[in-house]
Amino acid sequence: MDGNRLIQVMQVIESGMDDEKGILSLFRALADIPWRQFYRMREPALMDAAVECTEFLFGENTLTRNLIPSYRGLYGPADGLSNMKMAEFCFSEYRYMQYIKEPTPENLDHFIAVIYREGKNMFYDYVRNPDGDVRKKFNDAISPLLAMKIRKWPNHVKRAIVRFYEGARDAKVKANDKVFGSSDGQESLYGLWSVMRSVAKEGTFGDFDRVNEQYVDTILMDLNEVVAEAEQIEMDRNKVTVSR
Repeated sequence: MDGNRLIQVMQVIESGMDDEKGILSLFRALADIPWRQFYRMREPALMDAAVECTEFLFGENTLTRNLIPSYRGLYGPADGLSNMKMAEFCFSEYRYMQYIKEPTPENLDHFIAVIYREGKNMFYDYVRNPDGDVRKKFNDAISPLLAMKIRKWPNHVKRAIVRFYEGARDAKVKANDKVFGSSDGQESLYGLWSVMRSVAKEGTFGDFDRVNEQYVDTILMDLNEVVAEAEQIEMDRNKVTVSR
C-alpha cells in the first residue's frame, strides 16, 4: 500500500457508508481495479475477495511505515518514528492523548502540527538525508502556526497520519513491554508520555535539555538494559535465599 491508497482507504472509512458498500469501496481502493472490470466481477466472488482483502484494516494496526512522508510542504517522521527525539515525542504523546480524550478537529490539527514540520532548507540533500531527518528542529512555539496550515488538509489525510502514528507507537510498546510496565504488550497505566517524561525529569540520562535531544529509541535501549540488570539482581538474590 502506498500513501495515495492509504488516503483513499481513510476517505472511504470516513464517509460513513453502510458495511457492504464500504467493504466494496475499500476493496476497490486497495486493489486499484478499473471501474469496468470491478463491475463485471460476479457479486459473490466480488464480496468474498473484498472481505478477504480488507480484513486487515479492522484488526490490529501494524502499520509502522510512514506512507505519507510529506504533504503540502510539511514533512513527517521516519518509519517507525525512528528519528523522533524525546522533546518531540513527549509533546506528540501529550497532543495525541488530548485528541483521543477529546477528538475535535482542533486537537487533531495540533497533534499533527507536532510531528509534521517544514523542511530544513532549500540546500539540504533531501534524497540522501544525511541527518536522518529532513524536518526543521522541533519547536513547540511554532506548532500553533503549523496547525493553522494543517486545518485546511482533508480529514481523511489527517486520519491516515493518525493510523500510522498509532501503529508505530503500538509497535514501540510491544517491543519494550518491560519498560512500559506490562507483559502482554499493552501500555502501562500512565502511558508512553508519562514514562518518557519521567526519564527526562529524573535526569537519569543527563540534564533535561540533553535528554530532550536524545533519540527515543536510544533511551528505550538504555531503559531495557536497566530493567534487565534489575531482573538479574533479583534473580541472584533469590538464588542466595534458596541456597540458605
